[in-house]
Amino acid sequence: YYDDRSDCYIAMEDYTNALKDLDRAIELSPDDAFYYNNRADFYVDYLNQDDKALLDYAKAISVSTDNWQTMRALNNRSLIYRSGGEHELAIKEYTQAIEILEDHLLFNNRGESYEAIQDYDNAIADFTKAIELNPSSSYYDDRSDCYIAMEDYTNALKDLDRAIDLSPNDALYYNNRADFYKNYMKQSDKALLDYAKAISVSTDDWQTARGLNNRALIYEKQEKHELAIKEYSKCIDIKPDEALYWSNRGLRYRMIENYRNAVRDFKKAIELDSSSSFRYNYLANTYFFMKDYKNAELAYTESINNAIEVYDKLKWYLVRAHFYILYKKYDLALEDCNYVINNLPEPNSFAYSIRADLFVLMEKYDKAISDFNKAIEIDPEDNDIFLRRSRMYNKLKDYENESKDHFQIIKLNESDPEPYYYLSLLYLKQEKNWKAITYLTKAIDRLENSTSAWITNYSIDTPLSEYTPANTKELYGRNAWAPCLLVDINALYIKRAEIYKIEEELMLMCEDYQKICDLPLERDNF
Repeated sequence: YYDDRSDCYIAMEDYTNALKDLDRAIELSPDDAFYYNNRADFYVDYLNQDDKALLDYAKAISVSTDNWQTMRALNNRSLIYRSGGEHELAIKEYTQAIEILEDHLLFNNRGESYEAIQDYDNAIADFTKAIELNPSSSYYDDRSDCYIAMEDYTNALKDLDRAIDLSPNDALYYNNRADFYKNYMKQSDKALLDYAKAISVSTDDWQTARGLNNRALIYEKQEKHELAIKEYSKCIDIKPDEALYWSNRGLRYRMIENYRNAVRDFKKAIELDSSSSFRYNYLANTYFFMKDYKNAELAYTESINNAIEVYDKLKWYLVRAHFYILYKKYDLALEDCNYVINNLPEPNSFAYSIRADLFVLMEKYDKAISDFNKAIEIDPEDNDIFLRRSRMYNKLKDYENESKDHFQIIKLNESDPEPYYYLSLLYLKQEKNWKAITYLTKAIDRLENSTSAWITNYSIDTPLSEYTPANTKELYGRNAWAPCLLVDINALYIKRAEIYKIEEELMLMCEDYQKICDLPLERDNF
């Protein structure tokens, strides 16, 4: 009776009286595992007191004469261990519970713990046993995750298909298979069909928004920005308080140079989630493209002020430094670079290479070389550092050292088209036209075999007016935002055709112009 009354108190959120009744039930039946399990569940579910719950589960196990109550305590104790990342302990508990009763849920839960510690063979064995005992979409779905982790995509797809067969009206499984097609099979057409099906059958706003958002991501890669904007707008209609959808739509507006709407969306995203410093950076970059440098500077500063993690704060200092470099406020840029270098927990090659770029612009070449050398010492396999230093040598007309840096990049990554492109320009400058053609051809060959049709046209002193969203790459992966102009593969064909013309190789020139005509021209050449 005390236990029953405690349920009513819990429903009324009167946890004080609920606990009193649970205590009283145990006092009256001190050897009944049922009441210890009930109080333990109460500690976990309503008071977030896992330590007290573990004590009660232990007591339930010690007094239990009922296998079901013993199994219940072991399973629930395992859930606490799993939530704390103690998967080995959880596996031991599940194993004891399975020895009492071979239940599909226990096998599935143990499988999830094995998966968490990347023991995929045992995880698959447990999911398979769970499926044998109770064929369930969720168990097939869980097993597919293991196959994906093992890069066994054939069996992963079979399990994803089976999950849908068993639950043909559940958007979750269509979304999961669509993600698989998109992320692992690179089959966007099939992914789009599954996202459409997920949206059509969904009764869950989250799954609907998930399908729309991921469909928008595919449209982004296809550069169908208007379609992506429509999808994000639908996401916002469903979940207007989700900052992610506002910032994603803002990025698409920026790509089509609708800056006013982009600014509005980024500001809304910040209003909903001001803790994400990168959204201030999105806003700052938009102001940058609008040539509203005053507001850009303010937003870059806000990204610094709102950064929580040390590395994020230092990253945004580098971003602002790069902005100051482009804006020709060299003294402010140097202050930011020095702050980063002096406060980094460990040396960072990118910070030194940014400061080296700055010293080049300030014509302090000895300091620039020192910083480039330090950056290379920290990370001798970073192509970007050699590329930056090569541009300095180009500025100094030290073509011998420039070419050495390009050949070093080729040694590090011979499939990178950039060093071949720059070598071709170097040889062209020296009127070595056939050498220029040779290296330009190598750059073209590598671009033709690449997923990207662009290469970086890196120049630290490019005028601000030349940067637009369509021709600029945001290099977040190198710890800061570095706007770099891009060169279309068509521009390389044009350049080679012009050299063929100089050499009076008119047939070859015509072939290159024909290749340009045959290629889809989705962006302007520049």
